[in-house]
Amino acid sequence: MKSQLLSGKITVVVGGTSAIGMGIVRSLLEENATVIVPSNSADEIAVLKDYLSVLHTGKLVSILTDIFDYDKVTDIAEDVFEEFGRIDLVVTAFENNFCDLPLTEIEITDWQKYWMKKLRLTL
Repeated sequence: MKSQLLSGKITVVVGGTSAIGMGIVRSLLEENATVIVPSNSADEIAVLKDYLSVLHTGKLVSILTDIFDYDKVTDIAEDVFEEFGRIDLVVTAFENNFCDLPLTEIEITDWQKYWMKKLRLTL
């Protein structure tokens, strides 16, 4: 039996369509949370919804948007506050697949170079 500590909580999972993110979203839904997942890709949202189709707890809210655009992310936060009145938890889910080092041992300059390259490829 789940603890239900997150029951009714409003959560946002950025990166919720990644492999790690989908597991996090599933766990939150199993705890009966409302889970908001912004994503750049309609295809990835469809995969997430298919993966979660067996669940009947919690509430999934997917939002197709450009998660790298500051203004659009700000708009999402405002929309969530308007609809739900609060955000209880924010999770950033990403996969460290760019080097063999633990996250705590990666130099900040390498981290920045990786994400700038990834952003350019995404945009």
